[in-house]
Amino acid sequence: MPSAETLIPLVPPHDPNAARLPDATSALIGPLPSLHNRVQTLILFGELEAASSHARHVVFSSIRPTIFTCNAIMASMHRARRLDDVVALFHFFYVQQNILPNIVSYNVLINTYCDANRVATALEVYRHILANAPFSPSPVTYRHLTKGLIDAGRITEAIDLLHKILSRGHGADSLVYSNLMYGFINLGNMDKALELLDELRERCPIYDGVVHATLMEAYWKQGMDKEAMDSYQSLIDRQFKMTPVTCNVTLLELYNKAFDGLVRVGHLGQAMDIFGKLVEREIKRNALSYEILVTGLCKEGDLNRAHSLLEEMVKGGIRANDELQSLETFQMAGRGEEIELLLCGKRSAILETASFQEIIPNIASEPAINQQVAASS
Repeated sequence: MPSAETLIPLVPPHDPNAARLPDATSALIGPLPSLHNRVQTLILFGELEAASSHARHVVFSSIRPTIFTCNAIMASMHRARRLDDVVALFHFFYVQQNILPNIVSYNVLINTYCDANRVATALEVYRHILANAPFSPSPVTYRHLTKGLIDAGRITEAIDLLHKILSRGHGADSLVYSNLMYGFINLGNMDKALELLDELRERCPIYDGVVHATLMEAYWKQGMDKEAMDSYQSLIDRQFKMTPVTCNVTLLELYNKAFDGLVRVGHLGQAMDIFGKLVEREIKRNALSYEILVTGLCKEGDLNRAHSLLEEMVKGGIRANDELQSLETFQMAGRGEEIELLLCGKRSAILETASFQEIIPNIASEPAINQQVAASS
């Protein structure tokens, strides 16, 4: 990988008295939405090389990609664990081509370095943001850095970073605290984890359920079932109001851990009751939620109820994961084909009517951008 120094763009501002700012969403006008959508479609179909090549090609025309397109390509490479490509793309777009990165760009780079066990380099990028960027690090920045430090066995430095975050007046959200709590729990220091929870409660009267999910997981592993459910109940008793989307993102992990723990200790009925109430709380269940409960029902021999739950999942448009599609209990009961038809019988309309090979040529032949690229070449 290139060194951190070659990856940090030091772009002279147009106005000596004003910092140069990254693209705003208003930059997505004219032909740029077409370019962005084409790249996103290529990413959707897993054609990361084509997406990267397409965006790099138009850089040399009058239609330069915005940071939103560049960030999307980098993030897709990171999800595919192509860490070297993330670094190379950052260098190409933001150093060589002088496109100004935003905090999302830096966060993807920091996360990449942390995942590559190069936390020291990630910290260099962070210090560059503090010294040079016209924006501050975001809570996501600190999530990546604290997790990276903890994974590298540097939890003391992660705590020091938390103190610096707070002293600068930057936001340390519950995921930052959850990372630290998880680190101390893994070290067997439950007291320090609970101390961090108390600190979070003092600083944030309203917070989500992520830290409770971390605590519950620790309690379940130690066989402390009562403490795990007390942690769950303490969160429910708070009766905080959150948007449905936020609830789904932050609380679903908590509920899935509760389902898993309850099923393992023989409280399937209680897990089913909680599962049924999620709809009232506007929290959408996912495939893992169904997998945990269906597996529990199968172990108790209640295949009809398990089948009904799977039907509910399919009707709700939730795609079965691999574990659900390979339930041995149904196979042993001679109902494997029935489950396979239920879970796999309905194909996506898009995949039935247009394969990837049919769609991509249409993207490649789209005239709006190609004409402008040709005219400017």
